Amino acid sequence: MALVSLIIGGVVLSSAAVITAFVGLRKASALAGESSANEGERDQAQRIRRAAFVGLVMSVLALALNVVALILFYPQFLEAMQNGGYGTLFGGGQAATGGSESIWG
Repeated sequence: MALVSLIIGGVVLSSAAVITAFVGLRKASALAGESSANEGERDQAQRIRRAAFVGLVMSVLALALNVVALILFYPQFLEAMQNGGYGTLFGGGQAATGGSESIWG
């Protein structure tokens, strides 16, 4: 389950963030360079371009970290899938169960 979460929640969503930030940066740059826009629109486009650039940098960093984590954990996930020992992933083990069915312990 953690591998699916890492792939979908990490790599795929980070990739989508990189794509949307890149598109936003291109469109804001085009608007900022437009000669027909008045001064207020160009100023606003510059602010949007700066925010899109920061978003692009942060999403590229997140994507890189997620890909590195996926590469590092992939052998453990494969081993757990082969022998069925999912409980050993991430320091887990047997779930501690109490004798009581009460939520208060």
